[in-house]
Amino acid sequence: MFIRYGTLGAAAAIAAPSMLSMGASPAFAADVPQPTDPNAPGPVLPDGRGGGIPAGPASYGFWASDITGWSPDLDPNAKHFVCHIPRAARIAPFAATQAHPTLDPGTQVLTIDGDYRGSIYDERARAIGDESYVYTFRYWQYLDVFSSWHGQLTPNVPADKVADKNASGRTYGVLEVPNTGWTEAAHKNGALSIGCWFWPRDGASFSDFVKKIPDGSYPVADKMIEIRKYFGFDGYFLNQEATVSGTDAKAFKAMVAYLKSKDPQCYLQYYDAMLESGSLSYQNMINSKNVGWLGTPQKPLMDSIFMNYGWLRGWGVSGTGGPDPDLTKSAKTFMDKGFDAKKVAYGTTEFQQGGFNPSEIFGGLATPSKNPPVSWGMFVPSEFWNRGCSDGTTRTVLGRSLFRDLEQKFWSGPKGDPAQSGRISEPTQPYRQNTWDTNRFDGVAHSVVEKSPYSSLPINTNFNIGVGSYFNLQGASAAIKPWKNAGLADPVLSWQFWSSDKAGTTSKVTLDETAAWEGSHSLRVQSTAGNKPETTLHLFKTDLAIAPSATVTVMAKTASTVALSLILVPKASPTTVSPVALSASGPAVNGWTAYTAALPSSLGQVAKISLKFTATGALDLNLGQVRIGGSGSAPAAPKNFTAPSASTTSQGADVFFSWNKSSDAYAYDVFVVDGQTRSWLGRCHRDCFFATGVAIPSNRTLNFALEAISKGGTRSSVTTTTFQL
Repeated sequence: MFIRYGTLGAAAAIAAPSMLSMGASPAFAADVPQPTDPNAPGPVLPDGRGGGIPAGPASYGFWASDITGWSPDLDPNAKHFVCHIPRAARIAPFAATQAHPTLDPGTQVLTIDGDYRGSIYDERARAIGDESYVYTFRYWQYLDVFSSWHGQLTPNVPADKVADKNASGRTYGVLEVPNTGWTEAAHKNGALSIGCWFWPRDGASFSDFVKKIPDGSYPVADKMIEIRKYFGFDGYFLNQEATVSGTDAKAFKAMVAYLKSKDPQCYLQYYDAMLESGSLSYQNMINSKNVGWLGTPQKPLMDSIFMNYGWLRGWGVSGTGGPDPDLTKSAKTFMDKGFDAKKVAYGTTEFQQGGFNPSEIFGGLATPSKNPPVSWGMFVPSEFWNRGCSDGTTRTVLGRSLFRDLEQKFWSGPKGDPAQSGRISEPTQPYRQNTWDTNRFDGVAHSVVEKSPYSSLPINTNFNIGVGSYFNLQGASAAIKPWKNAGLADPVLSWQFWSSDKAGTTSKVTLDETAAWEGSHSLRVQSTAGNKPETTLHLFKTDLAIAPSATVTVMAKTASTVALSLILVPKASPTTVSPVALSASGPAVNGWTAYTAALPSSLGQVAKISLKFTATGALDLNLGQVRIGGSGSAPAAPKNFTAPSASTTSQGADVFFSWNKSSDAYAYDVFVVDGQTRSWLGRCHRDCFFATGVAIPSNRTLNFALEAISKGGTRSSVTTTTFQL
């Protein structure tokens, strides 16, 4: 089935025929060309080379001995990979505010995908780093489960072999944890984040993983539970993709049952590959041969099954002939066993090679007028970004904007607006060719309802997507350096981007890396000139009440003459709107103007929040922040802030930081201070941080500052520390 993306293909090659190796077209053989920036500098490293083991904390893959020997007490960097963000509860579906009101909210989406696609440190990854060109995900509203698909080398592989992708002796882990930044982002938006079990791995002994000891326990399973709970993720995808002995297969199933009984909250998904007998046999549907992996509704084993890709066309990439082309047979198998097929069954699409013209067209079964019998599983939908990194396109601002536009069309449809999703032209055979033609793909929003965590105030977004080439605070530069930390991304907008225009107005909304109030991005809202152009940008799907003292602040930067209004839609009367006019407040700060208003508390539950822009001519505005509900009280200053260790390199100082995490703090900003100048080093949600390449002053005394930040964006007073090199 699966071949690892990029350079990991050889490590994951399998003997059995798979959907990725049987008659597939060359990946991304394009009629519509791949977007490029002619001024891009080329790839970061030559083909076959990686970044090696990065400075500071880095993750790795586990073999059985690594799992059973693991303890946070023995891993000094373990705390740098802990997710402290609890998974947000999502609001109940409400058809009236859906981009497509007739879509079934029961259809779920699971993606098996990489995280920081394009990173040179992919095989020994970081949660926080300094690569502005890598991928971060910003469409969590459609995702229910994110499954890590990575390929991590084991900790015993030396740095030179990590850097040389063609070296011998490179061993990959069977078990990997999901990247912490992605778990944080998933949890902010109410999605699950799960790790990955991948079998086979050269040199590893399967019996070691399923070993049972005399007291009846399974040491690997016990440690899998401990690892999951310590790092704060939600479960595992079990990609058991090789024949094993009947004895080992029986032990594997017993071990999984043991794990599930001890940790019922651990979400387990199984791949349609190995049967209960131990033989490898892709069914390309759910039937009596593989449904047993679910257990029973009363005593579940796996929580869901990810089907292999041949359900529609068999092993080919054209024609028909799959065993379950409408997925109704699979759904019936589940229902006959007492399961809800939408919760446990995932019909699949292989996007790694298919791009915008995949062979498995789930969108043919799931539209605003058609309800699919099962949910949707996706394999590597971010491959387009990896291609952009491979030729260096995403190393430029223009290149990244081109590929963010592709991302928007993949998730929101070819017009980039989820309310206008749906293919413009029909997919073409053979599939997996002409894979850059966005007009032939419906967009995920055409099949799946957007979900939302917005059940209460405050709502505070700076349109942070967890990566950037600089960092601003209050519209001024706080750092000119590349950074990545997917966990810093704000909870996503419910629609990207859904705008409603007055007749005669044509608007465009884009993610803009060239201007930011806080972070590295803003939204650019543009419209044509005309008779008082007017556009409404729909931001948040909500189910919340507004307190009597609640306010709204919008930071905007524009040379246009424009009036702003916050549009509130009451849940009790969703066809009516309650506009709140915003007024410019105070002088502009670094070119950004605050627009504010008090909010009405008499509407009851509010179901949708939008912004309306009314201009006197063509509109061109950057939206830097939307803060609804007020900023609240400032958190207390952090305590016990220290830099316990630091070392020097040719690039500067590498410094570890530690402090006490407080319940009233949502995040922390770390700065280096040089006289009257302070520079942002990074932000995190943890009680520790690592910075690399810190500039060293002539006196070799490093001065640092730390601020706590509330969920509403209010900052604490500053705490300081020093380190003498």
